[in-house]
Amino acid sequence: MEGIIEDITLNLNKLSRFFKAISTLFLCFISIISFNMAEIIGCNSGNLRGKSDIISNNVSSNSDKDIRGERGTENELVVIIDPGHGGINPGKIGNNNVLEKNVNLSVALEIKKILVKKNIKVILTRESDCGLYRESDSNKKRSDLNKRCQIVNEQYINNKNTICVSIHQNSYQNESVSGPQVFYYTKSKNGEMLARTIQDEINYKMQIQNKRKQKSNDNYYLLVNTMCPTVIVECGFLSNVIEAEMLCDEKYQQKIASSIVSGIKKYQKETRVCNQ
Repeated sequence: MEGIIEDITLNLNKLSRFFKAISTLFLCFISIISFNMAEIIGCNSGNLRGKSDIISNNVSSNSDKDIRGERGTENELVVIIDPGHGGINPGKIGNNNVLEKNVNLSVALEIKKILVKKNIKVILTRESDCGLYRESDSNKKRSDLNKRCQIVNEQYINNKNTICVSIHQNSYQNESVSGPQVFYYTKSKNGEMLARTIQDEINYKMQIQNKRKQKSNDNYYLLVNTMCPTVIVECGFLSNVIEAEMLCDEKYQQKIASSIVSGIKKYQKETRVCNQ
């Protein structure tokens, strides 16, 4: 009898060790899957080092579903304002020697002031004359763009009710060309809506003589590589003598900032109606 009990005890110990081994293997398997999923999400959220200026066809195919147009219903609107260039990258240089990066930042800060007063959450990709790169980066321009996309995409993953407005200034070889223009990603329906509302408000409130229309684009790095509705606002032409002077004027900057905010508010209202 004692021998039988010892055999049963021995067999139970073996079964216990067997199930512990199976449990350990299962946990390892789950950990590997979780790690790989994290890597995939990291790539899709804007960690795009090593990618070309235009994302691959596989990533672009996702935009056919207009992932930039998805919007949250639980969270309030978050507006990311991206003052283009900065640091070693001055952007375009005006006829009056004004640097685009400085005008971009001034307009962006004005937009932030107005949005904050309206109780809208604002995130700036930069708040001073700095680039979003490390000194050790071999390609600072690419690193800068990737970091901007990362900021936008991480925020969008946390809150689908996020949009991005990138502030820039234009330039052209013909100095007579003028007028603000807003660009959006070709395959983003909500991006197009955001561009339209901002363009309309700028044209109306600024009483622009040379009224431009919003324009689709699938080459701008920021437009292609961000997940939320994103637009690029070219506030004017620094190559135009008159417009370059106006863009340096504080009151003019406040006026165009106010027009952009009006466009954002109009977009917010339209998307709320669409989502009801």
